[in-house]
Amino acid sequence: MVRAALGKRKNFFVIPPILEPHTLQRELLVAEAIRIESIVTVVANSAAIYLEWKRLVVLHSVLGKQGYDTRIVAAMNVHGIKNLLTFNTDDFKRFFGVTVINPQNVK
Repeated sequence: MVRAALGKRKNFFVIPPILEPHTLQRELLVAEAIRIESIVTVVANSAAIYLEWKRLVVLHSVLGKQGYDTRIVAAMNVHGIKNLLTFNTDDFKRFFGVTVINPQNVK
């Protein structure tokens, strides 16, 4: 299942909308994945991201679903990405060194 493409564009970390295969026909799912890949550079997953995620979980006492946001920040840290474009700005306030921008505020 494709949950999100983690990528960077112009030094921004972007998370395209979640693709739910059970709601899309295969052709539409593939087409949307290709469209997302044309917009962002997909960054590699690695053991370094896991280790950074674990460090952040301990440092910030992360629990539950907050672990997903922490993984995003871990990937950003490993890949040297400082800016995050997201509607969920409050979810990232705890993390240092991340500039969080709401898309509604981009002109």
